[in-house]
Amino acid sequence: MKKLLSIIMALIIALLVPFNAFAIQYDIVDENGEVVDVINAPDSKPFDLRAERTNEGWVKLRWDYDYWGDYYTGFEVFRYYPKKDKYVHLAYTTKNTYKVKDLNKASNYSFAVCTYVLYNDIKYAGAMSEPVCVSTAPGIAKLKKVKNIGTGKLTVRIGKIKKISGYMLQYSTSKKFKDGFTNTVFFGKKKTERNIKNLGAKTYYVRVRAYREVNGVKYFGAWSAVKSADVKYGVSLKTMVNADKTDLSGRKAIKQLTDGDVDIKKYNSTYDRIKAIYKWHAVHGLEFEHCLACNSHFNDCLFHLYGDKRKYDKFIWIDAGQFMNRDGSGAIHKWSVLYYSGIPFIFDPRLQSYTKDYDGTLYFGLEKGTSLQKRYKHEEWYGFWSYYYSFNDEPTLVMYHK
Repeated sequence: MKKLLSIIMALIIALLVPFNAFAIQYDIVDENGEVVDVINAPDSKPFDLRAERTNEGWVKLRWDYDYWGDYYTGFEVFRYYPKKDKYVHLAYTTKNTYKVKDLNKASNYSFAVCTYVLYNDIKYAGAMSEPVCVSTAPGIAKLKKVKNIGTGKLTVRIGKIKKISGYMLQYSTSKKFKDGFTNTVFFGKKKTERNIKNLGAKTYYVRVRAYREVNGVKYFGAWSAVKSADVKYGVSLKTMVNADKTDLSGRKAIKQLTDGDVDIKKYNSTYDRIKAIYKWHAVHGLEFEHCLACNSHFNDCLFHLYGDKRKYDKFIWIDAGQFMNRDGSGAIHKWSVLYYSGIPFIFDPRLQSYTKDYDGTLYFGLEKGTSLQKRYKHEEWYGFWSYYYSFNDEPTLVMYHK
């Protein structure tokens, strides 16, 4: 009976241990050269080796490993020289991260990692990961000039930096570059002057950083100092909206969501497409159970209109609070907020439904400071909402706090 139990336990252990485990063996020999023991080193490779963070003079590496597979003591980090196919030891670590220091800025380096087993204070190497080529960060970009040059336009001049792939520029109506209020532009290393168009009459804050791209991964330098400029005369909301080009990729989904009534192919501009979607919701707004359902449905149509062209949860929101009536009373309400050129605009087809002026735009694109927008009282405890469709096409609300 005991023998049978031993056989069963051996079979269970064999099934639990990966087939590739302990494939690397080291013979331990005595002074006479005779084998006195055998060390099994793990054969499962560390994988997804990458740079988690970079700086001008260091790279923090991170990798993954099958912790439920082979037995191991820790990891050994190497610098890899591709031309010589040579690995040079850097460090041992028991963690799956390591910070490589004393590197040159804006330079490429290759690294690899292997596991090891410790036996009698000697480390025996396991299987090696695939080498990865990463880059240290470039130097800090210098923002030389930010100036208003006409209606809705700024010009930005940047100091040229060597050994980079390009620049990432951000402009925002928020000093802290908050989501929604901030737009991002990438451009090549040869262009050190850039014009920003289709802006509102606001104060815009600008910053820039350089980046190097290696194997499809961007490695960013530090942000420049922030400069600002006032745009005295801004463009219209229509011009801002039309600056975001849209295609017909969301045509089918929008037709389904609007019972076949809205076909965006009939309209040539983004502004006219949004107006058509807005009008449909104004006509059918009171058929929805409540304001959240109506305006979230409106937002979802816009999500399909824009597709992947913009980061949805930083661009289109459902805000919540109260709408103040003329007699001073307030009603709990939720409305749509869209950001164009860093400026939040309210879109509220649900309230448009009550006017019965379905072709009108009374609650379409209300900018902060207008008399109607002042009647929208945001209450922080409600937070902000974005509306998505999940993979099974069921609507899902996701809550964010600003």
